[in-house]
Amino acid sequence: MISLKKSLLTLAAASLLSVSAMADTGNLLQDGNLDLNPVYNGWNFGSGAYSWNNIKTSGPTDYGVLLRASGGRDSYMTQTFSTVAGTTYTLSFDYLRSARGAVQFGVQDGATDAGAWMLYEALPDSKGGSGTWKTGTYTFTALSDHATLGFVTASLAAKVYLNNVSVRTLAPVPEPASMALFMAGLGALGFVSRRRRVK
Repeated sequence: MISLKKSLLTLAAASLLSVSAMADTGNLLQDGNLDLNPVYNGWNFGSGAYSWNNIKTSGPTDYGVLLRASGGRDSYMTQTFSTVAGTTYTLSFDYLRSARGAVQFGVQDGATDAGAWMLYEALPDSKGGSGTWKTGTYTFTALSDHATLGFVTASLAAKVYLNNVSVRTLAPVPEPASMALFMAGLGALGFVSRRRRVK
């Protein structure tokens, strides 16, 4: 009888663990919506020009960042964040970019330029300053315990507005087998509890 109780409790614990593994971690970036001054809230800037404003966003309280190559220098914006090796993440962001110049972004392993690129793309044109905001969504798999996200305007006259930047773990969809295990675990806990009350 004791071994039966142990088996039931083990089943219940396994089922609860399988469900807890499906939790979303939320946005891993500090101030991903860029509504606070990004210089003091997790983001690093360098080289060309950037500005933090609400000129092209949806309203007076919705701020974003404009990156613009200036004086022959690229402009970039980066942030390093924690990851778990082997875990797949989703990167998404809203953008509005000019038709001129080149804009790239990527996710690099670690916090230095020596790390391997897990994602590196050229950002498609959104039809100039009068165009509409677009959303970019990409996935990458982490190689270590942290990574660095970067955006860069890489040529003369290139510029891009950015907003609502997020990195999240992919939210798994519960499989039928996982739900069945969860229900069996709840049943097992109820069975053990009832037998204890009867005794």
